[in-house]
Amino acid sequence: MDIGTGAPRTRAPHFQHMYIQVAPYSLKSLLLLRTLEQQYSPSRWSQTEQADEIINKHCKLICKETSDAIENTIHEMDVKYGIRDRQKLDIFFPKSQGNDCHLRKHDIQSGAPVLMFIHGGYWQELGKEYYGYLGRTFSDHGIITIIVGYDLAPNVKLATIFDEVKDAVIHVSKRFSSSPITIVGHSAGAHLAALLLKVNWTLLGIPNNPVRAIVPISGVYDLRPLVKTYINEPLRMDEDEAWMLSPLHYVENMRINIECQVLCMIAEQESLEFHRQSKEFYQALQNVGFDIQYAVVESTDHFSVMHNFAFKNYKPIQQIVDLAFGKGLEYGGLSSSDKAER
Repeated sequence: MDIGTGAPRTRAPHFQHMYIQVAPYSLKSLLLLRTLEQQYSPSRWSQTEQADEIINKHCKLICKETSDAIENTIHEMDVKYGIRDRQKLDIFFPKSQGNDCHLRKHDIQSGAPVLMFIHGGYWQELGKEYYGYLGRTFSDHGIITIIVGYDLAPNVKLATIFDEVKDAVIHVSKRFSSSPITIVGHSAGAHLAALLLKVNWTLLGIPNNPVRAIVPISGVYDLRPLVKTYINEPLRMDEDEAWMLSPLHYVENMRINIECQVLCMIAEQESLEFHRQSKEFYQALQNVGFDIQYAVVESTDHFSVMHNFAFKNYKPIQQIVDLAFGKGLEYGGLSSSDKAER
């Protein structure tokens, strides 16, 4: 689907039930597997859209928003941060920095806060090309906004994807060395954002933690339930690998970044498993001393919780903007009821 970025076409995801061929299955285990796959299929939990229509509709909506955003922003597309094809960034600059694109050369000295967004798609679908509309949303608030591209399964393993995301943060922290970074991730991107909390940045050549805040939205923080589902076919994880790639496995290690604020968000219309996972991750970080808030975004599903960032008065926007500018967490629920104004 071409949205005018010049990047390769990225197909819309079609998550279907494809049972892993492990025999023999008892009726009880088949029912358990089907339940797991339903719980981890976000399209089945929207209260406003049909499961077989919602993903394509969502992709069309955000592609249109992104096309509009690219026409009305100062941006730098397909900035490479690694050697693989999809290791690229789309960077959107606040207009307050000037309408002359050449001013981008001086962005190292700007000091404007940076927001990095990591997309979802179960580590096997979508791409940065869909999410340029976030660049318009947050650059309008004076934030340099960076959409992260990364390679996808089955071409690479999940551990490699995480290494790529780390490389992206290192690249951005060096280029915008005076700017604090807030990292927002949705779905699979929320998992990757959360996993960054275990990173010792000093060992990677960054003297201080460059990340001010992490905002995981509707993520999965223990990957073991996915192992026997269709989701794992491209990922090819066994139980041990899934646990080693789970943020919940590293909560004690995450104390190294205890100064990082965390806003753990989840759409109201998610499955019980998604809500359980988010609540578990929130409570685990709270127990080790993180400054963390848990927020349910009312009247949203797994997809509208992201699409609504196209609207100026979508309430989660201001909370993330406040985090990016170091104003701290505001405690309380989030409503998405007022979202009409662009």
